[in-house]
Amino acid sequence: MSNLALVGLAFGLFIVCPHMAGMTHVISKATHLSIVQVAVIGTIFSLPLTIAMVLIFKKFVLQGHCFFLS
Repeated sequence: MSNLALVGLAFGLFIVCPHMAGMTHVISKATHLSIVQVAVIGTIFSLPLTIAMVLIFKKFVLQGHCFFLS
């Protein structure tokens, strides 16, 4: 397995958690949409937000402490 695939798998498993699955279920019930539709739309919206968050943390984090959020 290449390093990129391994890192992608690790990050994907880190992002996915039972809390997110539960919230996806709640959102799909409240909006009467398919749980798959909610997951796909949420993923599309979350990608640029995740990239922005990583870039912000890269700029403002010094030795594991984020001064921006303090």
